[in-house]
Amino acid sequence: MVNRAGEAIDGLGVRGEEIGQIIGVINDIADQTNLLALNAAIEAARAGEHGRGFAVVADEVRKLAERTMQATKEVTKSITAIQSETSHAVEQMGEGTQRVNQGVTHAEKAGNALEAIVNGSKLVSTMIQSIAAASDQQSTATQEISRSIDTINSVTRHSAEGAQQAASAAVQLSDKSERLRHLVGQFKLRNQEADSKPQTKQPVEELAEV
Repeated sequence: MVNRAGEAIDGLGVRGEEIGQIIGVINDIADQTNLLALNAAIEAARAGEHGRGFAVVADEVRKLAERTMQATKEVTKSITAIQSETSHAVEQMGEGTQRVNQGVTHAEKAGNALEAIVNGSKLVSTMIQSIAAASDQQSTATQEISRSIDTINSVTRHSAEGAQQAASAAVQLSDKSERLRHLVGQFKLRNQEADSKPQTKQPVEELAEV
């Protein structure tokens, strides 16, 4: 749009120059007409009474040539002003075009920067999702470790209880073994001293109690 306006103003300047050239030709014709009218007036004056009518016509032609020259001067002045304004407008349009081009360049840079920001935001979002997934995995692993620790603690408690029970049973077994040896010794001793059954009844009963 700006380029078309600039071209139109350039065309207007060219047309102004063409009109100026035409006015120059009109000025030349008016000068020549004025000169011819002056010469005709001189010849009419020489002719005396016979040239009086021709002198009037020559004077009117001269006045017409003068008005034509004055009009062409005014038109030339207007054309010059138009050409000056046109040149100024062309300069302004050139500056405007340059500003528009700069604006387009800045807009493109801003668009590229915005696209980079959007891409960066997408990358950050992806990284956040990855971190969240890793956090979930870590939480799951932590729960598994916690359950494993609970299982180990439970097994350890059961092992300790079993060890205590085994130790207690071993102590009881040791006591009973000691008592059994003692009773067996008494049984053998009494067996050697007497052969009667009533005498061996008590050790046998004690052995049964063991």
